[in-house]
Amino acid sequence: MRTTWVSCLLLFSLVTGAPSAAVGHVTTDPHVQKPDADGGAAHDAADAASDSLWMISTRHLDCPCGKLPTEANLRFFRYDPACGWHAADEDQWAQGEWADALTLVYVHGNRIEPDEAPGRGLAAYRALLRSRPDAPPIRFVVWSWPSSKIHGPRPRRDAQAKASRTDCESYLLANFLNGLEADTPLRLLGYSFGARIVSGALHLTGGGTLGRLHLAEVRPRPANSVRVVLHAAAMHNHWWLPGGYHDQCFSQVERLLLLYNTCDPVLRFYPRLDPRRPAQALGYTGLVRPARLGQDAERLEQANVCCQIGKTHDEQAYQASETLMRRVRESLLEP
Repeated sequence: MRTTWVSCLLLFSLVTGAPSAAVGHVTTDPHVQKPDADGGAAHDAADAASDSLWMISTRHLDCPCGKLPTEANLRFFRYDPACGWHAADEDQWAQGEWADALTLVYVHGNRIEPDEAPGRGLAAYRALLRSRPDAPPIRFVVWSWPSSKIHGPRPRRDAQAKASRTDCESYLLANFLNGLEADTPLRLLGYSFGARIVSGALHLTGGGTLGRLHLAEVRPRPANSVRVVLHAAAMHNHWWLPGGYHDQCFSQVERLLLLYNTCDPVLRFYPRLDPRRPAQALGYTGLVRPARLGQDAERLEQANVCCQIGKTHDEQAYQASETLMRRVRESLLEP
């Protein structure tokens, strides 16, 4: 009985670290400045102007069968150091695209409330840019999807409902990415179910399908041009293999860093999401039989971070590890 209760509690936590008020709510107006070498904010005005922070929300969108929302339905927000987050629109987003800037999309995990998403994004941005004031200009995008906690007596239903949402969310993200200029340097960062959404979006932009979902017209990006980092991926550990559900994921990838944790106490119970077709989580075991990727295996780097992270599924543990964040920066920001 105790084992069952504990497993239910852990599934209830899928896929999130415990929310923190410090990063979950934007109560002040931190500057959009690259952190300096000591982790503080740089004070050079040029640095403050070099990056822009955006949030794109799909929380208001349903995904009815046969009637998919389009990019025009997305809600845009931009961060202003003087007054915090404010509503923007697609035209303002398009006008802010410039050739020298990286576009980096961060997709959070499960059970993040709407007012927590901006803080989560800022925390990810700061962790990424810590000790890298010389990083190239970045348009940092927080992808805010409907991941609010579903209350009820059966915790597993929350995780199952969010898992069901991820295909639709991958379509929305893929549709957005498909609208970017093909020569825009693109970087993707996903945590837990967010990693699953990123992987599905890459699969769709590579010409793949997710059930009935596919892009009406794929605007191909240059081969091997997208860099990706995935933390604690809550998706099947074989989906990237030939014939797998996300087997087109690597079609545009230059480099993909997968950080998995064999000590993760939440992903340990991932097979219970679908007892009829149980599978281990990619973020728990890493990719099985990577040699089956063929030449794509050269673009995959995976590492077991159990020794650095320990028995936790908390995203902040990844962000707090300078060793891991150095590898993330190398993957996403190095020339």
